Amino acid sequence: MTDINKLKTAVNNNLPSCKTISDCKWHTWYMLPQPGGLGFSGNSVAYGIYRKSQAIDYLNDELCGSNLLRHCRELLDSAEQSAIKILGRVGATKLKSSMTLFDSIATDSDNLFGKILDKYFEGHRDPHTLCRFTLYQRITSALEFIGVDTSDFNLRREMFARRQFNPMHGYSHLYRVMIASALIAHKINQPRLGLLAFFGAYIHDLGRKNDAADREHGANSVKMHLLSLQPLFDKYKITPEERQCIADVATFHCARISRHISDDAMTTLHILKDADALDRCRFINRGAQLDVNFLHFRESRSCITPLKYCFASTIYFNLLNNEIPFSQFVDYLKWE
Repeated sequence: MTDINKLKTAVNNNLPSCKTISDCKWHTWYMLPQPGGLGFSGNSVAYGIYRKSQAIDYLNDELCGSNLLRHCRELLDSAEQSAIKILGRVGATKLKSSMTLFDSIATDSDNLFGKILDKYFEGHRDPHTLCRFTLYQRITSALEFIGVDTSDFNLRREMFARRQFNPMHGYSHLYRVMIASALIAHKINQPRLGLLAFFGAYIHDLGRKNDAADREHGANSVKMHLLSLQPLFDKYKITPEERQCIADVATFHCARISRHISDDAMTTLHILKDADALDRCRFINRGAQLDVNFLHFRESRSCITPLKYCFASTIYFNLLNNEIPFSQFVDYLKWE
């Protein structure tokens, strides 16, 4: 999580290099900060704004806030009408995000941030930044849509086949795939199948013993945990047919389908596979990156940005890989 003092130190150290706004194209992470999650570079993660309260602290800080407003006034006074010509294409994108961020918390009637959006972006706010503001509401709405009580699903270390530190397929990955399953189900209007995919996501990687290609880990996950889920199956009125569906989707999410499965199981499997694939948005390595051409539902593409923000906002948990209740994981996504 970014600390205001870290941003303040970066601003202070680089003030001599940023006398004008055009100088800031190499320092936009802290001179024009954006919500964490727009990018996965070291600087983007390190200097991202992850809470509304952090943005307020930055704006109210004597050094950071006054420097930000100085650059805003320079932009408004400039005869140049193109942000791209001033900051470059990437810098202009970051400027739009930063102004959208600070416009959302501005209390001054002379809102410089809104004026910059009007001048350089025809008044349009950055949609990815707006998405971060509503991320928590969007996720909780999707979870309510499939009928999930977040307090019922809590991963524990002893549930994993391997107990050592494992950020690749550990707690955060499983929780994000659960969230993505709900988001996709909400998009395609499949509440019950979304619930079954959510159950499948809950256990799908617990049988993993390594991060290499392993076509058996889904089946191993089912063997390890399907019986222990019976109390939850009873609570959510999971029928024997739905229980088999959950077993099938967890088994075949990583393996070829070796026998006939029901149409509902196939749709549920596609939800889970898309949800699992969406978490590849966190990877920079080309071989591991998300390829949208392999997604089964076009609607799944609209969940990419929420999953990026979900990862960026929970990277702290991802690195520690400590036990954390699912409800706490979801609550951490609030913008406050």
